[in-house]
Amino acid sequence: MDEEKAVISINCNVDITLRHADGTEEREEVHNLVCTAGMAKLLLSTAGAKYLKDYCYICIGTGTNAAAAGDTSLQTEVTRHIATVSNPTTASLRFEYTFAAGDGTGAITEGALDYAGTATGAILSRTVFDVKNKDAGSTLTYGWTITLA
Repeated sequence: MDEEKAVISINCNVDITLRHADGTEEREEVHNLVCTAGMAKLLLSTAGAKYLKDYCYICIGTGTNAAAAGDTSLQTEVTRHIATVSNPTTASLRFEYTFAAGDGTGAITEGALDYAGTATGAILSRTVFDVKNKDAGSTLTYGWTITLA
């Protein structure tokens, strides 16, 4: 007898909008990967397990190493904040945070989702993108949409 196997995949997509003080914007959309350490936390059935919605801290940094499944943190973290979490569809979660003027300034090139206010060593996802030069007068909106398919 043939058995059908159900396969669930997790798709992570990031949209980044840098708004300069003069009103101009830079936008980028990036598809990125799920990191092994974060996935392991989701699959734990014991104490220390995390739910997908727990990964609500958006971290940004200046590292430029390519994202890899084995990543456990950002290469060079600048700041992190707790995101707003919503359900745009029944099969997706969206995490979003706007880094205000003066917060997280620098040549921002990487981001991650983590489950605490300090580095845990078990990020769920990391992405590297084109440099966003965030100065003291600009804001950076970082949105992460995770979809189960």
